[in-house]
Amino acid sequence: MLKDVTLYADLVARLGVASLNASGPLAAFGLARALGYADDISNTVVDAIGDISGGVRLHDGERKESR
Repeated sequence: MLKDVTLYADLVARLGVASLNASGPLAAFGLARALGYADDISNTVVDAIGDISGGVRLHDGERKESR
């Protein structure tokens, strides 16, 4: 997913168009990649954010150890 958001950000930059929505996804998916979630499905970005928030998991309300 990071590659798709990066392609979008590169395109709008080349077009000279303002994009207010790219920075958040770039940061979130970059974080997920850095934490080892690069080969997982895109919604694991939520787990990556949970990792840096103390191991929070939304799907079961439990805390898990970070990768």
